[in-house]
Parts: sequence; structure tokens; C-alpha cells
Amino acid sequence: MSAPLSSLHQHQPRKLPPPPFCRARRSYAALAPLRYLTACSWGPVRLLLTTLLATVAFTLVLKARMRVHVVGEDQDTTVRAFAARQHPQEVFESLADAVIQAAADNVAGHDEPGHPDDSTVPRPLTPVVHKPSRPIHEFIRGCSAFDSHFSALPEATSISSGTADKRPAFSLQGGISPAVTPFPEDTPSSPAAAVPPRILFLHYNDRLESPRYLCAIESAARWNPGHSVAILARNAARFAADAAPMLRAAGLASRTVDGGMLGLAAALNDTSSTHDSGATGSATSAPPRVLVAELRWPDAMAGTPLEDWFASGRYLKSNWVSQNLGNAFRLGALHVLGGVYMDLDIVSVNPLPVAADADDDANTNGGSGHGIRALAMQDATWFNNAFLSFPPQDPFLWSLMKEFVRGFEGYVWARNGPRMVTRTFKALCNPPGSHAPPSDAPECNNLSVLDAHVLHPVTYENRHMLFHPWNESCGFLDGLVKKSIGIHWWHHEVGDVSELSSDSVLAHILSRTCPSTIAAYGQAALGISENTSVVEAKKR
Repeated sequence: MSAPLSSLHQHQPRKLPPPPFCRARRSYAALAPLRYLTACSWGPVRLLLTTLLATVAFTLVLKARMRVHVVGEDQDTTVRAFAARQHPQEVFESLADAVIQAAADNVAGHDEPGHPDDSTVPRPLTPVVHKPSRPIHEFIRGCSAFDSHFSALPEATSISSGTADKRPAFSLQGGISPAVTPFPEDTPSSPAAAVPPRILFLHYNDRLESPRYLCAIESAARWNPGHSVAILARNAARFAADAAPMLRAAGLASRTVDGGMLGLAAALNDTSSTHDSGATGSATSAPPRVLVAELRWPDAMAGTPLEDWFASGRYLKSNWVSQNLGNAFRLGALHVLGGVYMDLDIVSVNPLPVAADADDDANTNGGSGHGIRALAMQDATWFNNAFLSFPPQDPFLWSLMKEFVRGFEGYVWARNGPRMVTRTFKALCNPPGSHAPPSDAPECNNLSVLDAHVLHPVTYENRHMLFHPWNESCGFLDGLVKKSIGIHWWHHEVGDVSELSSDSVLAHILSRTCPSTIAAYGQAALGISENTSVVEAKKR
């Protein structure tokens, strides 16, 4: 017999009244979202409160486990990062302020407030999960290795004389290797010719587009005080006038020579010619460090494999006439002049490498000795022709010119530049990793290969890194001054950016490598703006 309905109601648990906001008048529009959230019952409310409490508890536990311990006045400051899935660098960023405050609280008993002695300088951190790349004090102070490195730059007065104060020798730290396996002792080989201490630049345009390119000239002159600097430019007189403010600011003695490349060759070997002082404009008998001459395309082609190619007009069948002419001209110019060729979008951060038998003064004084025969890699596969170092009439240069003519295709980008150098090297030298035996070609003897990080620490594919905030790229900047002699900043890809943020990596590098250029023209002329925010350039 079934229980009466009234008795069933008596045994059911008493229900709680609905939340107060459910009893509110429906005309209260502000309470509508809350009524919807809870469905006017206590179950969802309990779930929401439980979730909030759990989140707060988890946050408190996480903060308690990521804390700074300062143990005693004479103990080291250590940081413990227990976030199992968080990279230590992210932990360091979140704890930077705490570490600074802890260090300030811990130095009350030292002689000079705010400057603890060596015993309190924190050692490199050893987090539980990952090993950090730098000590915490370097992270807090910024890019310390990068910034302190440029204190070794000589002053303007020492640049003009072609000498510089002694500074530590720069080592490529394994960034240089022979092109081929050294010949056995009983195998005859031609001696290596000396690479003269001169740096060559080319400027193709009728007028200097931006003073940014003068950074290549200033930085190369500063880091290599024993080298002369030669510039072959179209409309040389105008280029010299445009560059004059930088030359004066840097104290670089300069002269414009007549006769094109041949006149330049004579002037480079003349140590008694007068010039206009870059600082005063008055005549002086000291030999100039910077020479500017007119770029005449036929000068470098005559008497080389390039002569018939140029005379035939094949260079006109191209989407990039000036670039291809420049690719050819640099080979012919080095064939006549010898030295180190660099593009105008390479800024120097260290001295050029010198030959192993150069004197001690050359190795410690920015490369006042003879250079090395060298090519530069741009990545793990390709060479680049933005840097070439050869003596006059070098056989490898001759082979490069022959391959340039043989494989010329004017409508394929990079075929007549980086790919031409790569094809020539592989054909002659049989690099390690190929199945062919090492070459005994004399062109490859005493030829060095510079690893990609030496001049291309930013690859073409990663060029957007140049727009990153510099203070978030200290690892890259500190490594740059330790492992590279320069950085190629890819003019044709980033040169069209009208304004660089002053906080970007590239702007920070330019501000350190060419202070006289910035002082003479101002940041705005170099396309650097303090009002432009840092943005990451999109890959093209």
C-alpha cells in the first residue's frame, strides 16, 4: 500500500531559499547576468566559490615556492626557481625587482652603500630545472659584456693617426677553419701572398641615401686603426661631401683622388701626398686614412675574365643591373688592389683577423698587420660575397671571375653573388662533408673559411631579430662581441624601414659602433626614432 502523498513531503529535506538576487525584481537589469550564471540555485554558486578558493590557494603556494632567500650578511644571494614548466629566464624577469631589493637590504654593513664588495656579488644561478645562460647580476645590469666592449673603441684623435691604444686581442673562438685539409709536408705548395691592410667599400648610387651606411666606414676604421679605407663611389665628389660631417667628427683624415680605381691604387701606395684634414679643412702632409675615388665600371673589368662579359652588355639583361655590376666590380677591384672588401651594410664590432705570423702589435692593436685569405659563410650551406679578403692577383679571385661569367643569369637573385662564391668553392676545394677527396688546387691552399656567426650572426631568415627590443636580447648582443667581427644587417630587406625604434637591436648596435656618425647627423637622419615603438618585422 503506497504511502500517502502528504507523508512523502514530510520526509523530503528542506530546500534552501534561492539566493537573494534571484528574489530581486526582474526589472533589475544589472542582476540578469548573475541570475543567468547561477541559474538561481546554490549548486553553481558553490562550484564558483570553490574554484576561486582553489585558484587563490594555488597562487599563494606557487609564490611561496618561488621566493628569494638572503642568508646572512656575508653569504651569497641565491634564487630558487621551482616552477617545473617555466623557463628560468622568465622566472628571473619576474624576480628581478625582488633581487635588487634583497641586495639593497643586504649591504647595510658595507663601506659604500649600494656597492657590495666582491664577496657579495652573486654567483651564477643554479635553478633546479634549467641552468641559466648568465649570472643574475649580468641580467639585472643589462647587456654588460656588449656595453663594456665598446669602451675599447679608440678616441677620434687616435683614429686619425692610424694607431690605437693597446687592447686585448680578439679571438674568433673556433670561427675560422682551413678550406681544405693541410697539405703533407712533402707536398709543394705556393706560399700565401700577403693581404694588404686596406678595407674596400663600394657605393653604387649617385648620392648617399642614408648616413646609416657610413657606420660601416666609421666602425671599420675604429676597430682597424692600422688599415687604410678606400671607397669607390659613383659621383665621388658628392659622396665625399655627404660623408664629410662624419669624417670631421671622427677625426678621420680623407682625400678625394682622381683617376678612378687606377688613381686610387696609386694613392694607396703613396705615403707623402697631402690631404684635407677632416677636422679643420686645412692642408697637411700626413697620409690620409680614407680615400674616395670615382667608381667607373670598366676599370675593374679590364684585363680580367669580366672584360668581354661587360663589353657584350650581358649585364643589362637583369632585374638588378647595379647589383650585378657591383658583384663583378668587387672581384676585379680586389684583383687589382687587394685587401678586405665589405658591403656598406656590415658594421664592425671587432678587429679583422690577421695572419698567424703577424707581429704581436698587430694582434693586440686592431689588425695593423697583414690579413688572411678568407671567405665568409652566411649560414651552414651558403657563402656570401659581402666579405672577401684576398691579396692582389689571387688565383681564387680569378676563378671567381670565371665562374661569374660562366654561370651568369641576370634574372635569378643571388645567383651571381652568394651562389657564385659557393659554386666556385665547392668545385675547387671539395669541402669537408663531400664524397670527393681534398683538393690539391693551389687556389684553396691557405684559404680560410669564416663560420656564419663571424659576419652573419643574424641569418637572412632570422633578420626580424634586428627589430626586437635590445634589452630583451642581451644574450645575442653579448655573444656578438665575443664571437663576431661584424654583423651584416641585410640592407635590401630591412633598409626600407624608414624608422627604427631606438630600443631595437639594430639601433642599439649602430649607436655603439658609430658614435661619430650619430653625433654628426643625429639619430633621425639614420632612421632611428625614440617615438617609434619596437615592433617585430614580419618575415617576407
